[in-house]
Amino acid sequence: MTEEYEETDSKQWLSAITNNPAFDFLQDEQENIYSLTDGNPLHD
Repeated sequence: MTEEYEETDSKQWLSAITNNPAFDFLQDEQENIYSLTDGNPLHD
């Protein structure tokens, strides 16, 4: 596969998932349950 093909394929995939109505629930404010202040930082 060429780099150009992979880039086009990635763009098509991203477009398909961002426009898929199956993910509409993620736009619901009730789904936004985490914030930047939640949890503990990960230090590897």
